[in-house]
Amino acid sequence: MCFPTLAAQTECFCVSGIGHQRFTVRVLGDFTEKLAKEFFLTHCVPDLPEALVPNYEWHKIWEVCGGRPQLLLACGQAAAETLNWNVGEQSH
Repeated sequence: MCFPTLAAQTECFCVSGIGHQRFTVRVLGDFTEKLAKEFFLTHCVPDLPEALVPNYEWHKIWEVCGGRPQLLLACGQAAAETLNWNVGEQSH
């Protein structure tokens, strides 16, 4: 018997709205630094030119968030709201 696959970023996640269906969970894990930066620039701060995320700032973001998409998204959101990278980096 084959069940639908549900891809999750980590083993700890919440599923709602799927009822009592059976499914298989595949844990994807965290991004590598290269993929994390690509994800950050593409999805977390899509309207910001890459030049406005200098390498020294990216290294601080990576140090705090690592390759965890939720933390990268939250960091980008906090920085965008305050227009300050330090706030974004310290928000976690």
